[in-house]
Amino acid sequence: MLTGQPSRRAEQGASNLKQAGEKVKDAAKKVLGG
Repeated sequence: MLTGQPSRRAEQGASNLKQAGEKVKDAAKKVLGG
C-alpha cells in the first residue's frame, strides 16, 4: 500500500538510523569499559 509518502519513509529511516547510533554508542561504551 504505497501512496508515495517520501517524508514518512524518511522519518522512519531517520529513526532507524538514530536507533542504530544508540546501539553503536552502547557497544562502544561497553568496549571502553564505561
